[in-house]
Amino acid sequence: MLKDIKKNFKMIGYVAKFVPLYFVSSIVYIIFSAVTSVANVVIIQNIIDSVIARIPFSEVLSNLLIYVVIILVADFFIIIHNYYLVQRCRYVYVKKAQRLMFEKTKNIDTECFDNPEFYNLFSRALTQGDVKGIDCYDNLVRLVRSLVTLLALGTLIILTDWWLILIILVECIISTIIQIRVEKIYYKADKAVEKYNRRHGYIGRVFYLEKFAGEIKATSVSDLLTEKHDEATVDIKRTLLKPKVRIFRNYALNTLIYNIFRNAMVYSYLMYKVFKDPLMTIGLFGSSVNAVMQFSRNFELITYSLTQAKKNSLFIDDFLWLMEYEPKIEIEQGLDLVVDKASLEVKDVSFRYPGTEEYVLKNIDLKVKQGEKIAIVGHNGAGKTTLIKLLLKFYLADEGEIYLNDVPYRELNEKSLRQNFSAIFQNFQVYSVSVLENVLLRKRMNEEDDSIVWEALEKAGLKEKIEALPKGLDTILTKEFDNDGLVLSGGERQKLVLARVFASKSPIIIFDEPTSNLDPLAEYDINKKIIELSHSKTVIMISHRLSTIVDASTIYLIDGGRVIEQGDHQSLLKLKGKYYQMFETQAKMYTDEDLMTN
Repeated sequence: MLKDIKKNFKMIGYVAKFVPLYFVSSIVYIIFSAVTSVANVVIIQNIIDSVIARIPFSEVLSNLLIYVVIILVADFFIIIHNYYLVQRCRYVYVKKAQRLMFEKTKNIDTECFDNPEFYNLFSRALTQGDVKGIDCYDNLVRLVRSLVTLLALGTLIILTDWWLILIILVECIISTIIQIRVEKIYYKADKAVEKYNRRHGYIGRVFYLEKFAGEIKATSVSDLLTEKHDEATVDIKRTLLKPKVRIFRNYALNTLIYNIFRNAMVYSYLMYKVFKDPLMTIGLFGSSVNAVMQFSRNFELITYSLTQAKKNSLFIDDFLWLMEYEPKIEIEQGLDLVVDKASLEVKDVSFRYPGTEEYVLKNIDLKVKQGEKIAIVGHNGAGKTTLIKLLLKFYLADEGEIYLNDVPYRELNEKSLRQNFSAIFQNFQVYSVSVLENVLLRKRMNEEDDSIVWEALEKAGLKEKIEALPKGLDTILTKEFDNDGLVLSGGERQKLVLARVFASKSPIIIFDEPTSNLDPLAEYDINKKIIELSHSKTVIMISHRLSTIVDASTIYLIDGGRVIEQGDHQSLLKLKGKYYQMFETQAKMYTDEDLMTN
């Protein structure tokens, strides 16, 4: 438990850094909370004893005003803290924490995304880090506030009678043990129904995700899933039946203990002291009852806060991992090299993914001259996309080196390096932002950006579609956040991706099979258009369809992680090697498909 508390205290540094006002306010809040608790206890004793002793009203009033002013000032600050500063500062913290996490995310090495354990840890930290972080701090403030208040009230009770504090502590300790037992029951119950809750979540996603909509409407699978959902609900109720009974018994026992110690023993003991001890006045009796109630309440809050701290420690491990993560590649150090004209050389490069023994790429050699249009082809799994990851410095080669304009990759700042590339991947995304922002992948900087985007859309064949829209370039894509958002067809999405390429100023274009879901003729037309319109830019096209890249100046055929053939289309056909066999096989396959459809 102590280790968990230490983890929670680490969150103080982030709150003090992001919202120092909240940190200072929390300290004052803790002090004032203790002051009001003690003042409320003392004022009861003074008022009652003053009335019984018939002390002059003016004297009682002057003492009362002092207490009232103290309590009013403290309560006024507590109200400001709880109902204004908490909400305002939480918003500021969440905003700054999200920004920090997004910045850290950009520096996460790609290999972490390939490791399920690291990926799950990273995703938990990213999805919970903003709100959970401030929740940890707030829980810590409650814990410290309750501890300070408990010590202050405990001191007052001890000054009244040592035996009284012992009776209360026994009751509080027993209640704490029962509460811990209940928390364990809750934890085991949550674990027991986890699989059924996952089933609930899965079925819920099926009903609202777009990719399932067609089958949900066209088939009877919705009835099957509804039945499965009902079965999971029954399983949850059945699984939770015994834990609920055990929880009820523990709470019943806790209530019994409370009544025995608090209502019976404490009050009986105080009444006994009133009759036997002349120092135990009626006012002291009343204040002691108040102190006991507040003491017990704060003890319960401490128990609750400690339980929450233990739960929060699991999140803190994830959050601190993200904050303290030291990248191997994404370190943003080295030479800045952003060029207008680019050449690439891959020299004797071999690579295997972290944690694996088998090499994915072996002794790769290739050169791409400035302005050259090359293609990298091969069967699925041959290593084509892995090579692209190395070119973008998502990974470092295990052996050999890659050069940009004769400068080794290992010497280059990866951020500036990637500014030389415009990469379009097979699983490209359309974002829920404006058309202009989707093309530029950034905000509008000036009016020139509009001209750049319109020109890119015209080259891609999407200009007329966007011009006809009321908001033009400011039209939001997808309906994720806007019911009036534009949903592009598959072909239009491809054109939008092309527009990104044409709008980019990067000297190197990487085209990693983003059109692989199109028919070969359509893919060929797009690749040809890229080659024609890219002018002086260097173009690298990835494909497993050989008929779509015949216009490339140099074609590299990768098989088993090695470059086994290279040359232009005609020279490779004349070799009558692997490339020739693949081309003939694919040509026959597409011819057969044409015959079947005609």
